[in-house]
Amino acid sequence: MRNFSSTTDLGIFFSADTIDKTDHPDHARAVPEYLAQLTHPGIPPHELHLKRGCICSVMHNMSVRNGLVKNVRVIIQEIHHHFVEVRVIDNLTNKLGPINCIPQI
Repeated sequence: MRNFSSTTDLGIFFSADTIDKTDHPDHARAVPEYLAQLTHPGIPPHELHLKRGCICSVMHNMSVRNGLVKNVRVIIQEIHHHFVEVRVIDNLTNKLGPINCIPQI
């Protein structure tokens, strides 16, 4: 789920919180509203606000060839309906790499 306002270049992304009830029958009463309130270290919040020009960090190895690896800094170039365009920031020179697309997962 995503909201996008072209006037502010802001994208709001929501997590998809579910529990597989076959694996965890004792957690069958956990509703998405409750799961959205939970916070854990290292896990992004349920509601993630992205804005064009902000600097973020990649949390998982996505493409070693393109430099999209864990903890690399990226700058948001554009926010689209199903993906976000980013550029990798080189830690040594602070130069920007080519544009890469990160799909909404």
